[in-house]
Amino acid sequence: MKLKKPTLKVNHEKPFENDKLNRKDNAAVLTDIINSIDEPFVLGVDGGWGMGKTTFLDMWRYDLENKDYTCLYFNAWENDYASDPLVAFIGEITTALNDAKVTGENERKAHEKIKKIKKYGKNIAARLIPTAAKLATYGILDLDKITEQTVGGAIGLIVEEQIEKYEEDKNTIKFFREALEEFAICLSVDKETIKPIIFFIDELDRCRPTYAIELLERLKHLFNVRGIIYVIAMDRVQIGHSIKSQYGSGFDSDGYLRRFFDIEYKLPEPSRYDYSRYLLTQLNLNDNLQKRKLSQGTALINTFSKLSDRYRLSLRDIGQCFTHLSIVLRSTPPVMPLHEELLSLLIVLRKGNRELYDDYVQKRVNGESVLSDITQDNNGQNFIYHTDEGRNVEIYLTIGFCKIESEFNSIQSDLTSQLNDDNVHGKVKWKIERIWDHMNDFRGEYNLVDTVSGRIESTTSFI
Repeated sequence: MKLKKPTLKVNHEKPFENDKLNRKDNAAVLTDIINSIDEPFVLGVDGGWGMGKTTFLDMWRYDLENKDYTCLYFNAWENDYASDPLVAFIGEITTALNDAKVTGENERKAHEKIKKIKKYGKNIAARLIPTAAKLATYGILDLDKITEQTVGGAIGLIVEEQIEKYEEDKNTIKFFREALEEFAICLSVDKETIKPIIFFIDELDRCRPTYAIELLERLKHLFNVRGIIYVIAMDRVQIGHSIKSQYGSGFDSDGYLRRFFDIEYKLPEPSRYDYSRYLLTQLNLNDNLQKRKLSQGTALINTFSKLSDRYRLSLRDIGQCFTHLSIVLRSTPPVMPLHEELLSLLIVLRKGNRELYDDYVQKRVNGESVLSDITQDNNGQNFIYHTDEGRNVEIYLTIGFCKIESEFNSIQSDLTSQLNDDNVHGKVKWKIERIWDHMNDFRGEYNLVDTVSGRIESTTSFI
């Protein structure tokens, strides 16, 4: 039994085999850009949190490798425990270079260049050792015996050393960059036509704000290397928040970020409908729906995906929602009505606007408040007023708190009176007619909001 969305494994040989978000064309566009570049380049790939950036990078990276590009991958988030991001980055790329595929007459030269890269990389890392660590190397290890004269003398030596080696530091960076360029030449047909090495940097937006900013600042010294292209994936909005948290709310984070990138590519939002269909299959929920004579799950998926568009749920959000949905489906006997439109509505609302969800299920606000929130944008309006599922959602919001038939009859009678009112006409009358015509399909089912929200809340004990 599957309750949670399985991790998508990208097939190295066929990277777009499970491309459920139809992003192969996006990769092709970016590959064309890379093919046209003959100079150092930094490409930013912008996508919202949880929108599948990492999976896209994996697919694109494997596709490039299948086209004989050398690609290196650095997960910034997995390395943000390091005190200095450049040390972590250099350590990762020097390790990854060992796996680079080099054949033919350049193989020996390439391995020589890798040795040089490691040598200069170690030198750079050594120069980034914090002052406290340098003090330790001068023998100041016993804190109880430290004197002002001892510390002052040690610090003086350190300052003098750093001044003397300033030019050497600059040369170390220069030699490191040259070694990278020479390695790229070894992988190419000739010196004039260099097939670039692609450095992928991922999960920048998930890092500690200070680490993310320091990584960009450190890497800018390595950006201008012929034969090297950097691809940095990020949630630009989140990175902007990180920058402002360090430099102040009035700081121009957009201008700051533009300094690092030659071009930025906005990853298109995925089809939430396609992704929802994919999860339905991956979680093996189709059999459950068939037992309920809902073989296609059409109303459920249509409602869920349209409301996910309205509340702009990320793919991670949708995956979490489907965990709730999976538990509800498996814990609700097939003989009991599922009320799929109401179920989808409440699951999405719980994720997209938790405060309103709590107010609604606790009866602090009525269905009109929820309907007003849904229809604040075009996605919500088109769904509610131009689909059968949207009409049903409005009916559920109208009669969802009815406990007995007389309450249902009272609501229906009130709508009838409005329809017979000569002052009610045009679009207002049309909206009333469309729900009034189908209300009797819902007669006999009461306490619906309490029942369905109760099933949803019971799932929170599991996840």
